[in-house]
Amino acid sequence: MKEIIYVGIGGFAGSAGRYLISKWLPPLGAAGTFPLGTFAVNLIGSLLIGFLAAILTKQSSNTLQLILITGFCGGFTTFSTFSAEGLKLLRAGHTIPYFTYLGLSITGGLFCCMIGWWIAQKIAG
Repeated sequence: MKEIIYVGIGGFAGSAGRYLISKWLPPLGAAGTFPLGTFAVNLIGSLLIGFLAAILTKQSSNTLQLILITGFCGGFTTFSTFSAEGLKLLRAGHTIPYFTYLGLSITGGLFCCMIGWWIAQKIAG
């Protein structure tokens, strides 16, 4: 039961952070077709989860993993929102912004996750 509470605490903080960043970063492009807030959150979340995974798997802190990786990062990153916004772009006929968003999100997310892992390795030695 306490594991669910840990995930919930982290998830609350992550979801609130996602909401704030999405409100702070308005959509870009013609008629606001590029969802910058979701894009930024997914890249930041990828960087953070790579960093945390590298640090916390060495420390084997299950509680911190539940709060920060499963809870916070799970609540913070937004794959379902990413999918819904992508569909909205396609349905509106915005194919170039859609493929730009798709490509940058996938490659950028993977790159940020790798950078987060690399930073953690350098810090932790």
